[in-house]
Amino acid sequence: MKSLICLVLLSLNAHALENNFKGKWSGSGKKIFNLKTEECEKIFMHLEFYESKFYIVSGGYKCGSLEANYPFSDFTIGEYGVLTHAGKRVGHIDKNQIMIEDEDAGFSLFLILKNNQLQYIEEWVTDTTPFIITGNLDK
Repeated sequence: MKSLICLVLLSLNAHALENNFKGKWSGSGKKIFNLKTEECEKIFMHLEFYESKFYIVSGGYKCGSLEANYPFSDFTIGEYGVLTHAGKRVGHIDKNQIMIEDEDAGFSLFLILKNNQLQYIEEWVTDTTPFIITGNLDK
């Protein structure tokens, strides 16, 4: 019985995450680098869920002449919202936030649900100065 209750709670939790984050998000924002700010005319994310998996189907940004795209990435959602990729712990997910990081590369991605928008924050920390992309995305 205890196992069944845990399974039901995990299913409900995964369903809540899916309803909150799932879909195609797009918007605009800013790039901050070397104490200069530049407009990002396009920021987008396509997020999906299936059972205990979370997927970045696509994503990226265009900030002036700078463009970048996320490759398809799959993550396993573990106990307490721990995200793993290729067997390595890489972040956390809950009903309002997704955090993915690679400490070795100095990379962090925060996706925060607030007022029916997805706040996008991508940070790259280098030896000299941080590189930051921020924006607000709508479905």
